[in-house]
Amino acid sequence: MAVKVMQGITRYIGTAAEIAAYDISRANIGSTFFESDTGILKILDQSGALVNAPSESSVVQVSGSNFEKTIDAAAPTIVAVVGGKYDSIDPSYDDGDAGVIRINSKGEVAVNLASALDSTYDSINVNKQGKGGVTTAHSAITDTATSAEIDCRGYNAIMLEIVQSAAEAWTYTVQGCMASGGTFVDIYEMANTGALALMTVASNTLNRILVFKGIPDYVKIVATEVAGTATVTVKVQPCNL
Repeated sequence: MAVKVMQGITRYIGTAAEIAAYDISRANIGSTFFESDTGILKILDQSGALVNAPSESSVVQVSGSNFEKTIDAAAPTIVAVVGGKYDSIDPSYDDGDAGVIRINSKGEVAVNLASALDSTYDSINVNKQGKGGVTTAHSAITDTATSAEIDCRGYNAIMLEIVQSAAEAWTYTVQGCMASGGTFVDIYEMANTGALALMTVASNTLNRILVFKGIPDYVKIVATEVAGTATVTVKVQPCNL
């Protein structure tokens, strides 16, 4: 088909109802119609039919709390549900060909942060903003011992819960390594004095919780008996501070 020069192409604007009632036979092919209340742009095609403009063909706006799937699933589609409830939408609609955006009556987009924030895509692991699980590093030991490695990936601090059967002298030291199964070494942190200080605490208290901040991905807890015959249990919980 030869290229045609079209004259008198006009841009129309009105509500969806006004455009639907307009006599489009008065418009020339290629003219556009913008629905001011829906934000959808339509174009008069060569057959004289009013269709969604190419940039709008994959957008469907739905009012109310329920709708029917009346779109072509062959192309990715975004459905804006205006003033409706997401849970009223047939779950089968989310079949990989369409995405649903829920918009309230004020024009605000509702966002579910639980799904919007994903550690797969974010530099901060939002799944681990709270505290991790509790690991028993030492269970009723009576002599100096070093725990197995504890996975603290995604966390920057640990809490140690220490339970002693008697108020006798023990020392608790945190060792770390940046790789699982590697060589664990003592950790030094910058003290308030500006000098490096060993991440360790001497304790002769029956029960206490210690907090250490600034740890590598893997740690071990060294419990050193200084004096006495007390039994000691140490539990570790990673956290973010």
